[in-house]
Amino acid sequence: MQDSDLEDLYEYHSDPDTVRYIPWPVRTIDQVREALLKYRDIPDFSNDGDSALLGWELKEIRKIVGQCSYTFESIRDQKGMIGYVMNPKFAGKGLAFEAVGALIAYVFESFEVKRIVATIDPRNDKSIALITRLGFTHENTLIQNEYIKEEWVDTARYAINRSEFEIARERIAD
Repeated sequence: MQDSDLEDLYEYHSDPDTVRYIPWPVRTIDQVREALLKYRDIPDFSNDGDSALLGWELKEIRKIVGQCSYTFESIRDQKGMIGYVMNPKFAGKGLAFEAVGALIAYVFESFEVKRIVATIDPRNDKSIALITRLGFTHENTLIQNEYIKEEWVDTARYAINRSEFEIARERIAD
């Protein structure tokens, strides 16, 4: 993403409903700018913890309408993690399915990754529907696992491994 995307990001980063299930708070414009600067460069993914943030641009209006992230958690264990969020004004059009599906395909095709994990607040029905539609399987739910926004929240863990991805690939591509 670029500096010129700041206002597009701020539009949904500052929305309490949009960030309800995301660990970071409602952001000010300065906090969005800081996050944008932190993830502007894409690493070569040669170290544990390397992370990239990718924006989803709606070409017709040249606007960032969402984002997804990929973090290489462990090179030795060949494990990564994804996350995503989008502007609710553009929900219901299949954009998240397309973008997150493309990221998953890219990661499995480009890196020595055995599995990809997504952690989701179990109250976030829409996110769970998306990730399961992409072929992820619910592995467990940790009860009152994290203290986020002044409350203890559960964390549901979903994952897909390379062989499961191969089975789900046609569904993701459609």
